Amino acid sequence: MHHGRPPSTEDPAGPRRVNVVSAVPAPPVAAAAAGSRGPAVVDRGVVRHDRVDAVRWSTRGTVKVVGDAVADEVVLAGVVAIGGALRAQRVDLRGELQVHGPVDVAGAISGRQELLATAGVHAGEVDLRGTIGVRGVLTVDGRASLVGRIHLASASVGLGRLEGVVEIDDRIGGPRIDAVLRTGSRIGSIVAKELVVRGPVRSVVDRAFGRTPEASIDRIEGDRVSITGVDVALVRAPEVRIGPGCHVVAVEGRIVAAHPSSRVGPESRSPPPYGLRR
Repeated sequence: MHHGRPPSTEDPAGPRRVNVVSAVPAPPVAAAAAGSRGPAVVDRGVVRHDRVDAVRWSTRGTVKVVGDAVADEVVLAGVVAIGGALRAQRVDLRGELQVHGPVDVAGAISGRQELLATAGVHAGEVDLRGTIGVRGVLTVDGRASLVGRIHLASASVGLGRLEGVVEIDDRIGGPRIDAVLRTGSRIGSIVAKELVVRGPVRSVVDRAFGRTPEASIDRIEGDRVSITGVDVALVRAPEVRIGPGCHVVAVEGRIVAAHPSSRVGPESRSPPPYGLRR
């Protein structure tokens, strides 16, 4: 006779709520079987959940959640896959996280390595390094800092910092955006009041082999725009500063400074003849 005590997770007659392999003592999670918020879930090793509902959820290993994961604080290390939504107050990522449902984090998402989200992502702040892929809309209320290999469908941020190989299919918008783009970056459009974009710098090796590192943007719109080392089809702004290594097809606005190495206007490009370097 159990005298009202909930069964343990190893009891065959117990709920199918959680299967946890843990080397760290944690409060019992069987009480959350009925859907109430459990005190904590600590996963170690290979673990599978139907869903997670806890005040704090931490992992170290390989974890799969079939449905939604809901927790105030989320600390993930290892490989985690969530089939449903992820809702939290804060997420600290130190591994690989894949989420198939929407992600909604009231505070900050921070960490490194890999975040792949099939649906949209909303957060108060974002500070991530590594591989970041979001197929839906990325919405960040405050500061967004993304460094690494970044692929977004579209994004709206408070203050935005991008650095690395950046691919944005549609647009990114916000009050201020600062971007350092590596070779291979492609962006549909950037819309910001203040915008600074720096593209890849042509090295001595690039010159020796006739290579031109490229980062391209279809359209830039803002109040004050400064660009260096990028190819842009259209820049629309009251004030435009064009640094070295740029090619801009069309400018709608006043060019307040332009480096002699940059070109403004349409031009055709063809590869150099075989054996000729330039």
